Amino acid sequence: MAARLFADDFVRRYWNLYVSATAPPAAVSCNRYLINVAGTNTSDFAVRIREMQAGISNVLSRAQTYSRSHSDLEVRAAAFGRTRVGKGTPQDMEHVLNAGVTCGALPSAQLPLQQWADRHLGCDCTGFASAYFSYLGVMPIADSVNAGCHYFRTLAIRNNTAANAFVWDFDDVSADDVMLWMDESGSETKHPGHIAVIYDKRPGQLLIAESSGADDGAGHRGPHLNTKPWAEATGPRGHRKLPIGEGVIIVRVKRITPAAGPLPT
Repeated sequence: MAARLFADDFVRRYWNLYVSATAPPAAVSCNRYLINVAGTNTSDFAVRIREMQAGISNVLSRAQTYSRSHSDLEVRAAAFGRTRVGKGTPQDMEHVLNAGVTCGALPSAQLPLQQWADRHLGCDCTGFASAYFSYLGVMPIADSVNAGCHYFRTLAIRNNTAANAFVWDFDDVSADDVMLWMDESGSETKHPGHIAVIYDKRPGQLLIAESSGADDGAGHRGPHLNTKPWAEATGPRGHRKLPIGEGVIIVRVKRITPAAGPLPT
């Protein structure tokens, strides 16, 4: 049985998407942030999002056409759908890339394939967290499209007693606890909201895995690793938060440590 992945390992899965349809097989990295909020907004950011989504939709259309006459390709529309709205798992993105290469919609050489990925593949913060906790068996992958910070706060309260759902002491923080940009009552401190997964800690610091539009200094926007300084909780009971960034809470979404399972498809 393969060793289970922790959140930092899961970030590296996004950095090393395996494309077996190329010869030789290629490793492609997801280096972008994609959040499904473009709508009819005419800002440069919204236009880029629509261009990213249009590229994925084009691959889906060509792959579906190809699959009608070629039994070697089974197209998973749900994987394309999640990827298109920034909720794709690593396996979802690998399916998009492999299907695209197989049907001829995407280049078969590693460099141009990476260039396509840099223009079209991305993941948002809840997409990353949902993919990770779906891998752990804590939530169904079908929830990922609508999951937000409130979803994970509710999941923590449902899976634990009220006293154990929130983590306020540094010594109690453990791997797979979730950092939510909101206060204890559920009032968000950042718009749109943000979420990160803690994978380790060292004196006075929390090591987190997240997906955001910030560059990590190594060219990764989207899924990347970060460090946050610890700060003691402030505010009245019921509205407490840790003064980290715009203000956060840490919740424990898991009831028990589940056995590792296959990545969701």
